[in-house]
Amino acid sequence: MRVTKCFFSIILFLLICFPVTGLSAPPSQRYENIMVDDTVVALFDKETLRYEKDPYRDELLINVWIKTLSTNGDNSYNLSHYLFRLHNSEILSLDSLDYDATGQLSRKITSSYDPNKWVPILPETVSEQWYISVTEYAKVNAAKLKKEYNERMGINEKNRRNVFSFITDFFDM
Repeated sequence: MRVTKCFFSIILFLLICFPVTGLSAPPSQRYENIMVDDTVVALFDKETLRYEKDPYRDELLINVWIKTLSTNGDNSYNLSHYLFRLHNSEILSLDSLDYDATGQLSRKITSSYDPNKWVPILPETVSEQWYISVTEYAKVNAAKLKKEYNERMGINEKNRRNVFSFITDFFDM
């Protein structure tokens, strides 16, 4: 019994003084993988994904930040802020932030909303995979997203169906 206690004390001491490297951290709950052919091509931020009202049309958009990792293996990454149109399958880029391997901001591009800058999402492109992943997540979490939007916008219960009728129609397709 005494040998067992001593053995566990030594193991505990070694683990505290010399942490094991190479163990991966638990997956982040904040980001959702965007996959193409079993490969992660980007991640979208579930905490920033929300509905937004289009300022020029009577429709709701999906607002989300997408993280793309560098392909040169230096731990740099890009965060881009996008809006997605549900019915027209279009994308609008608002912000792009590049971070170097140390996590320092290295470049920032910001655009204001311009209704003329919407771009159609082309088939078989990475942006199509982004659109599919983001809209599928929104579909599964529609009730939560609707509730958050209504609370943020101060919309009462009576008007909720009118605001979200097109989203319901879109997801019922």
